[in-house]
Amino acid sequence: MEGASGARIYDVSLPITRELPVWPGDPQVDIASASRIARGDVANVSRFSISSHTGTHVDAPWHFIDDGARLADIAIVRWIGPCLVVEIPSQDSRIEPSHLNAITLLADTKRVLFKTSNSALWSESNSEFLES
Repeated sequence: MEGASGARIYDVSLPITRELPVWPGDPQVDIASASRIARGDVANVSRFSISSHTGTHVDAPWHFIDDGARLADIAIVRWIGPCLVVEIPSQDSRIEPSHLNAITLLADTKRVLFKTSNSALWSESNSEFLES
């Protein structure tokens, strides 16, 4: 996709489906029909019920710090723009301190995305998180 400035935009989010794994104890994704024209309603409307940790998401500081900033307190532009992509070797199941120490950050680096082998698991329809 190309943005208004001509820059390439990459959507790294996963589609929200009933099959997405959820964190143990979180509710499963629920997608239901709220109204349908075929049933005589005036519009087709769906209802989505998900945990805030479903699929691709950002954890705000408040997730782990009781008086930390909530997502609504953080401007969306913080998440949009050039980034450094760090690929974690496929044999590594976790991002370790050694991976972080190996990164060379340029002075103007504002965002870092980690590409892990986890993405390959989504196509395998895993219904739960795997312990590593």
